[in-house]
Amino acid sequence: KSKVRERGNVWINGIEVEYFINPISQIKQYFVQEQVSGSFSTAHMFAAGVVLYNKGKIIDNLIKEAKYILSHKRAMNSTAIKLGKYYLDDMRKDIEDAYFKKNWAAFEMMANSLLVKMIDIFYDIKRNPKVKIKRMREDMKSIDPRFEKLFFMVVAEKNIQKKFFAIKKLVAYTENMLGGKRVKEWKLRSRCASA
Repeated sequence: KSKVRERGNVWINGIEVEYFINPISQIKQYFVQEQVSGSFSTAHMFAAGVVLYNKGKIIDNLIKEAKYILSHKRAMNSTAIKLGKYYLDDMRKDIEDAYFKKNWAAFEMMANSLLVKMIDIFYDIKRNPKVKIKRMREDMKSIDPRFEKLFFMVVAEKNIQKKFFAIKKLVAYTENMLGGKRVKEWKLRSRCASA
């Protein structure tokens, strides 16, 4: 039973092994935090991983809890939806501005920034754990083939005009997944952080 968290890499017989050591209480805390954030990476690790050692069947309970969490994902909260809509609307306007002013450097940087943020928004909407970039295309395709197609059209497009219209399609599709465009007038209130 560990009292600290540890993460590292070791090599065993020429194979690199990444390991995590966490007390049970820490794993349960990860489960709680990830249900709020929507990342589910710890739950996914327990639900899909292979157990090599399970003294006292402690891991069995964590696996059951992880599978339960993954089968009962909560929808995005209203604050996250509003912030997602705000970001998409704001970025679309900035990209349009750069496009019409022929500010190609700003256009490309904002397009790249938008794509990175779209990954987070997509996985938040779908409440799926974000996978490594090298596996992301296939993962997106298995979750939402239309989004994957639109996303990678933007990634692959070299022609600025075609890229601009591909971005607009991707943003519109994502806004629909969030329940529609941001309303013209809106406000978001939340509690201040205590001092």
